[in-house]
Amino acid sequence: MIYNYFTKISQKVYKMDEKQELLTRIAELIKKAPADWVETAAREMKKSEQSIYAYARGDRGVRQGKHKEVYKILTRLVEQSEKEIKELLTN
Repeated sequence: MIYNYFTKISQKVYKMDEKQELLTRIAELIKKAPADWVETAAREMKKSEQSIYAYARGDRGVRQGKHKEVYKILTRLVEQSEKEIKELLTN
């Protein structure tokens, strides 16, 4: 019983570390993202801008995986932005 209890606790801590790492990556992507990233994410997720900020901070929607959806949108927006910048610099 004790072994199972500590195993479950260690697994829970591991999941929290993954969540924190993803939230750290989101914070780094926000710095690179275009200025209208919140409006774009809100439109795609059909949520308010305040909700998107809360998802990005990890304050809300963690159980439902909303922060993962924000991460996917942010990575796509940053890739598009970097691609556009490269195209402009090559011309």
